[in-house]
Amino acid sequence: MDASRSIKEAHLTNRTPWVFLLGLAAGVALLLAPYSGRRTRRLIRHRAEDARMHLAKAGRDFSDKGLEMYERVKEFADDTARQITRGVSATG
Repeated sequence: MDASRSIKEAHLTNRTPWVFLLGLAAGVALLLAPYSGRRTRRLIRHRAEDARMHLAKAGRDFSDKGLEMYERVKEFADDTARQITRGVSATG
């Protein structure tokens, strides 16, 4: 199950730059849109807020994954240290 989860996480991570570029392209399209200045500014503001929320969520997800990886590595290191200690005390 961890392998499929890793693949899913990698897939989502690989999409993040594309989502950002899509948002940037949408922003440029809005700048060139045939709307009034007020409406265009409102649309840009809404798109910028959406992008900010997406980036904030991506940052939280990244932080959560980093913490999860830290905990997994720490657990692995602790288990390995216990096994080594048992092996040394058994031979000593």
